[in-house]
Amino acid sequence: RVVALGAIAAAPVGAFQVTLEELHAVRSSLHSLEPALPRLAALALGKLEDRESIPDLIDLLDSPDGLEVRAAHDALRWISGSDAGRTSE
Repeated sequence: RVVALGAIAAAPVGAFQVTLEELHAVRSSLHSLEPALPRLAALALGKLEDRESIPDLIDLLDSPDGLEVRAAHDALRWISGSDAGRTSE
C-alpha cells in the first residue's frame, strides 16, 4: 500500500487514473494510524485531483504532524489550482 501511494504521490498531477475501489482505499488511508500513510494519501489524492477528498484534506491541516499539514496543503493546491495563502513550515 505504501509503495502504491508513493508511486502516485511522486507522479505528475493527473498522470494516474485509478478505479473507484482504489480511490476509496487511498481516501481511507488519510485516516490511518500507520506512520506516513496519511501524508502519502494526501499527496496521492492531490495528484489524482480528487475533489471529493477536499473536506478530509482540510481536516488534515489541523494535524500535529507538520509533514501531514504540508502534504494536505500541497494536495489542496493541486486540486484547486491555486494557493490559499497558507505557508509551509
